[in-house]
Amino acid sequence: MPSNAVVSNTTPNGPIVEKDGRATFAFLKWMQGVGSTVNGAFDQNGDYQGDIGTRATINGRATLASIVQFISTGGVVQADGIDFALPYLNKDTDHITDGFGSPLAGGKAAFTALIQSPPAVTPHKWVKGLVGGLFELDQPAFSDLSGSAAAAQIPNLDALNGQITEAQLPSAGLTVTITTFGPTTNGSMTFTNGLLTAQTPAT
Repeated sequence: MPSNAVVSNTTPNGPIVEKDGRATFAFLKWMQGVGSTVNGAFDQNGDYQGDIGTRATINGRATLASIVQFISTGGVVQADGIDFALPYLNKDTDHITDGFGSPLAGGKAAFTALIQSPPAVTPHKWVKGLVGGLFELDQPAFSDLSGSAAAAQIPNLDALNGQITEAQLPSAGLTVTITTFGPTTNGSMTFTNGLLTAQTPAT
């Protein structure tokens, strides 16, 4: 018998039955060993229930122990068992749990916002915010502007057809008419809400 034999330490090498037809003691003990081994490894349905040894192999592959060495007892593949250089199916952020504490927190929301439904180019609107992975657009109000409306501050105002109208100016200026003196005749300048609306030159 080989050194890894489990059925019996010895194999009967003499008669297996007595003259009266009964099994010899050596053969009987050997068969008892066979029964003990079989009953300990298989259930009543004949399904194997024993341990798989470290030398068990898959034909054409390595041993089972080396194949499953990076799989935890819970069936999860550990880090050393993954080669990210391989073109895995579903290797994207959609299959990473979204939310705080995950490998890519917000991954699904970012994919939705930047790849699946990026903000559309809508004239006269800006991106107001990101809600649920979707961009929200809004129309800017005049109060959203800062600084001066002078050409030096907004050089492309004319190109954008953004001339400021009188209605858009604040109504904090004076509404007055002042007299301008000249050597011959006087003139006048009329201001409405601080805006020069009429004048008569002095001469």
